[in-house]
Amino acid sequence: PIFQQFDQALGKIADRLAVAPDLDTRGMNEFIQFESTPHAAGSEHLAPLLQAIRSRRVVDLGYQKFTSTDEPPSTYTLHPHLLKEYRNRWYLLAWDPANSQMKTYGCDRIVTVDVLEAQKFQPQSDFDADLYFQHAMGITVIGDGKPEKVVFHCDLRLAKYLRSQPLHQSQRLVEHEDHAVASLTVMPTFELLQWLQAHANEVTVMKPNHVKQAVIKNVQAALARQQNA
Repeated sequence: PIFQQFDQALGKIADRLAVAPDLDTRGMNEFIQFESTPHAAGSEHLAPLLQAIRSRRVVDLGYQKFTSTDEPPSTYTLHPHLLKEYRNRWYLLAWDPANSQMKTYGCDRIVTVDVLEAQKFQPQSDFDADLYFQHAMGITVIGDGKPEKVVFHCDLRLAKYLRSQPLHQSQRLVEHEDHAVASLTVMPTFELLQWLQAHANEVTVMKPNHVKQAVIKNVQAALARQQNA
């Protein structure tokens, strides 16, 4: 039932009906192919987590970090607030009372979910999901970190893609004769650096300097890795 409100899924159904209104799809793959989205690991935990969020029940989470696969899973007692999908992966945002922090947990790394029916919690009154992710380019939020203005020059061809599919709602794009200037007001997170590095041959980071230096360092490390292979 939780999937019934997903616009993208409904949109695909509408697209299929538009190309085959009589539901006769025989031979359709010869002319049109829809993207096949892989099954998201950890989706089996969505139902109990959603139940805990809606009923405000505390959960004990068995969690295996990517960096500690040789160690037994850790157990966290959490107040679950939100389930969020990003790039075909599910994430849980939960308040960690032991550290007084809102934290993000990848559902694909969850080993066990134990909903403590006898323990209820009061949600964080100041938590607003839209505001929480307002300056995030992906799933990462840097605690109380402040957004920064990130400016880069890019090729006109890349600018066309950015105009059709903006990186962030704060994106501003000004095209000149031989290049474009893009600006974002975002947190300098892993997802931002990952995108800049992936397009390093098409962009020139202008500011802030620490983002520029991080891109240079990572690109140089990638080059050294390839040369030493």
